Amino acid sequence: MADYFLVEFNGHRREYYSNAFHHRLKRGDSVITDADPGEDFGWILHHWDFEKNPPQKGAAKAILRSATSEEADTYKKIRPRQLTAKSQARVIAKRLGLKMKLTDVDIQFDGKRIVFYYTADGRVDFRALVKELASTFRTWIEMRQISPREETRRIGDCGLCGGEVCCRKAGMKNIQVGTQDARDQDLQLNLSKLTGLCGKLRCCLNFERGSYLTAKKLFPGRGTKVDTPVGRGVLERVDVFREEAIVRMADGSTIRVGPDQVNRAGAVKAPQVESKEEPTRDESAVEESAVESSTVEDTP
Repeated sequence: MADYFLVEFNGHRREYYSNAFHHRLKRGDSVITDADPGEDFGWILHHWDFEKNPPQKGAAKAILRSATSEEADTYKKIRPRQLTAKSQARVIAKRLGLKMKLTDVDIQFDGKRIVFYYTADGRVDFRALVKELASTFRTWIEMRQISPREETRRIGDCGLCGGEVCCRKAGMKNIQVGTQDARDQDLQLNLSKLTGLCGKLRCCLNFERGSYLTAKKLFPGRGTKVDTPVGRGVLERVDVFREEAIVRMADGSTIRVGPDQVNRAGAVKAPQVESKEEPTRDESAVEESAVESSTVEDTP
């Protein structure tokens, strides 16, 4: 089976590549990969340690070789060129009146292709822009529209927690977050606190949702009248981390009870009835009883 490695490129782009030539690689190594066409420069993140193929569309391209120190120096000179290309493209797009925001530029290591990433509210006719960019840079030009979440992933920043934004972490590429995730965790729908740098709901709202749903299944719903060992009250909320229900009693006090100490008010368990086998009766006795009952009914 082929050997696979996760390789990271400029702009936090990550893809799995095949180690078809059996290079000795480790985390952090610089490598030259097949870009089809051309070559690109990236870094090894980790090795794919599973028997099945990595989760990505299409066949994985190959890692051609380990990057030399000269190639690493060449790559360092690409970043200033990318900033210059982004500034020039923004000027041209503004002159053409295009309603788009150029977010980032990715110049391939061998210079055979330049990819411009942009965000827009709708469809953009950028044919005139591509024509001018191709005549300016004399290479293949690609325009790729990305979402606000992908824009944040490429640029990167610190979130409200002080750590790196979640969308730049491995395995967070296709996460979907909705307002129901916040409701399941009893959070107030304050969009100013629930939205991230991208203007969308925070990815971290999806992290603990499963724990909340599992804990809430152990108790009746909020506002339900429940019976506890000390009396009847109303369930106010569920402490998910302790797996306890906070119940407000009739005198205004609150108590904490576990799943085995709270029942919905009025819910009584049905008593278990032991089934006993009836003794078999003889068929002749059944016939005699039937005759006796018919005779009694006919008697005036």
